[in-house]
Amino acid sequence: MKDRELTRLLQAHPEEGLEAAMLEYAPLVKGILCRILPQNPCDREECMADVFVALWRSAAKLEAARTPLRPWLAVAARNRGHQIIRLILKMPKVIWA
Repeated sequence: MKDRELTRLLQAHPEEGLEAAMLEYAPLVKGILCRILPQNPCDREECMADVFVALWRSAAKLEAARTPLRPWLAVAARNRGHQIIRLILKMPKVIWA
């Protein structure tokens, strides 16, 4: 499915659009996040969901600007992965006695 078709589908039928986007681009997003967040699969899954929700919310702007989805998703995944790392590093450490 081409990027324009996918962005239109995301706008018209979000559930179908998200399913199609994940089928097409989940391996890319997951590969990027596995390198950034290797320790916890739950963090990766949450981050993947955040990236695809961001895609859905940005679909109209991406279509209007004719932005290619693959590089946009790669940057979105990298940025969200780094945000999660920063949040994890700021969390207080719990020491059990």
